[in-house]
Formats: sequence, C-alpha cells, structure tokens
Amino acid sequence: LSSTIPTQLGQLVQMSSRFLLKSNSLSLAIPTELGKLIRMSYGFWLYSNSLSSTIPTQLGQLEQMTSTFDISRNMLELIIPSQLGRLDKFQSHFFLHDLAMVYEDDRVWVSGPVPTQLGRLTKLTGDFALQNNHFCQDSLPTEIAALSTFVLEGWDVLEGNSFGTVCGAYIDWPRLPLLPSSLTSAGGLSGRY
Repeated sequence: LSSTIPTQLGQLVQMSSRFLLKSNSLSLAIPTELGKLIRMSYGFWLYSNSLSSTIPTQLGQLEQMTSTFDISRNMLELIIPSQLGRLDKFQSHFFLHDLAMVYEDDRVWVSGPVPTQLGRLTKLTGDFALQNNHFCQDSLPTEIAALSTFVLEGWDVLEGNSFGTVCGAYIDWPRLPLLPSSLTSAGGLSGRY
C-alpha cells in the first residue's frame, strides 16, 4: 500500500483486534478517527511506514488494549501524547521506538520529554520499547523507571535517547576533522573527509 490511511477506517468500531497496516508506504498523518476503535483489545500495528505529523491524542481512547501497540519506525514528531497513559490494561508489546530521526546540518535534534503518564502501564510485563528517539530531560522520569520492575523482558528505553540533555538542543553528530588548509589548497582537495 502506498497512500494515506483513510479516515473511514475509524468507522470500523466493531473491530476488536488486529488492525494491521504495517510495512507499507503509508504517509502523512495517523487519522484521529482511529481513536474510535475503542473495542480494540490487541494488535494495533502501524510500524514501518512513512507516517508523519503527531501521534493523535485520540489513540489514548483505545483503553481496552492489552497487547501489541506498535507505531515505530515512522517519521512522526517526537511528542508522545500523555493520553497514551490511559492504556493502563497493557500487558505486553508497547512499541514507540525509532519514531523519527531528525537530522539538520549533521546534528541530531533532541526531542521532548517522555510523558510521566506512561508510568500508569503497571500491568506491563513484557516489551516496553522507547529506544532511539533522542528523548531528553534531566533524567528518565521516576514513573517510567518504576515500570522496569514490572517489565520482565524487553525493557528497551535508555538506548538511543538523550536523558540528561537539555530539550530543544542539538547533539553534534560525529564527523571527521577538516584537513589543514595547506593540504587542501596545494593538492586541490576540499571539503571534509
């Protein structure tokens, strides 16, 4: 599939499981209407697309979900809505990793903080993934860190994030040094190597 997600899919209000639109070339926004799928209990897959914009706050209305929420590997704005903390029946497979990688002038944009409301997912025992989002704030919120005592397998939160970094900053991406001007002018070389 390559296109946008039709808003009419939000009319599938009787759907209770397996909303599967993974690994396509879907683009633009996640429709807010998908928040009307309130009977969903497991299996909400939108990962590995080219979805952009924000994560709709309306997805917090999927309060019956107990397993597998995955919107990873897209091009989303790195702001997780606090409303996702209402998915407190979750037991496993909550994936919000690799939401986007934003580069500008060889630097990585450090995104916003992780909402403390995700700490309400205390029934979660397996697979909680927030890695590789460059989240920032003084430290991992204690409410989120406390989840690590419940998650027995698949605690993937710290890797690829920037806890301890000022939000709204850039991190210099490693690159090779400039050549001395004596080398670049004499041999006709220029640029970075």
